[in-house]
Amino acid sequence: MLAAAGQGWLAWAARAVHFGLLGLVAAAVMVGVALAWARGDSLFNLVRIPALDPGNRALVDQIQEIHEAIGWAILVVIGLHAAAALYHQYGLRDGLIERMKLGG
Repeated sequence: MLAAAGQGWLAWAARAVHFGLLGLVAAAVMVGVALAWARGDSLFNLVRIPALDPGNRALVDQIQEIHEAIGWAILVVIGLHAAAALYHQYGLRDGLIERMKLGG
């Protein structure tokens, strides 16, 4: 991870976004596994996962809504992350994108 430009709220926001993205991706994976278990899916058509509660469509719908909400949250945070990179490039002009290209 690159060092945040400056101190204070920029550094805090950079850390919050990075950890937020990591947390959201981990949550999406966990909820996705729960969804596969609730539906009784198969893994790559090799192994069948037994359904947690066969016929409980309400449970499947709830888990799927949570999974979709996490996916949308990931997209929003990615958009904020891209906007912050553009702010660094054109607003602060602090060379962050160049440092990213060079690997730190």
